[in-house]
Parts: sequence; structure tokens; C-alpha cells
Amino acid sequence: MIGIETDSYRIINDRGDPISYGKYLFEIVDPSIPDSWVRIDVPPDEYFIQPAEMSDLFFWERFHDGDPDARARLQQYLDRVGEAGE
Repeated sequence: MIGIETDSYRIINDRGDPISYGKYLFEIVDPSIPDSWVRIDVPPDEYFIQPAEMSDLFFWERFHDGDPDARARLQQYLDRVGEAGE
């Protein structure tokens, strides 16, 4: 998992794409959040919790639009934490 959103989790799928999946699809077995992650609150009642490298509110939109900087930042994060995550 590479992000928590108001009603979904952002997960790298089998194809390597960071996709949002509804929280209702999962059972939480470890509720801890890495200390290095950042929470962004968006009024009135939305939030995003994700690695600091991706803490720009529009990071995922830029990533899916093909922005090379966003794609490089995600890859750098994945290279740093490896497959197991933080």
C-alpha cells in the first residue's frame, strides 16, 4: 500500500500501477502508518495520507497524466523502500 485516502487505499497492482481500491474490500491487520508519511486534510471531510515524496495534493493526477517528475518520484520511493514497503 502506498497511500490512504478518505474512502480508499492506493495499492500497486500486479501491473505495477498505483490504483485506488475501496476500503470496504480489505480487512485491516496492522493499522500503523509509517512516521515518514504525511496527512493532507481537504475540507470539508476528505484526507490523504501518503509518503512525503508524494505529499503534493495533485500528485496522483499528475502521475496518471504521465508527468515524468511524478513517475520518477514514485519509482525513487519504491526503489528506496523495496517491495516490502516501510
